[in-house]
Amino acid sequence: MSNYENHVIYDPPISIPDSDLTITRYEPEGQTLILDTGRGLYVPGLADPENTAGVLASAQAALADPIEPPSPVPASVTKRQLRQWLITHGKLAAVETAISAIPDATQRAVAQNWWDTADYYERAHPLISQVGEALDMTDAEIDDAFREAATL
Repeated sequence: MSNYENHVIYDPPISIPDSDLTITRYEPEGQTLILDTGRGLYVPGLADPENTAGVLASAQAALADPIEPPSPVPASVTKRQLRQWLITHGKLAAVETAISAIPDATQRAVAQNWWDTADYYERAHPLISQVGEALDMTDAEIDDAFREAATL
């Protein structure tokens, strides 16, 4: 087994009992086990990719009951989409409160200006994470909010 920065290679590959499949590598960024066929198995929450028994159990579970990986997080959503999502989830007023609570007057004014005038909200914009944190939202929850908002 070789552990690289962005993946783990299983050498020798891990054979999956009762199948002709073997696991060749794990890609943590996509939470995916890659089989010798090139097929990927989405295995969210794989705690220890170096624990062969755990990897095998995760692969067998994914083969028995596949879970679709989440869709990609959109890089941006329109002002209408995000604000509609916030309204339907009862969070719009909390965003205004979070911006108002920024202690530095200049930073607060810049944030308010961006919030009020941007045509699109970029997921990577620092204010999105800052406001999300103020709303007790995790990065994964913010990603889900952007995915859902993009459908509105």
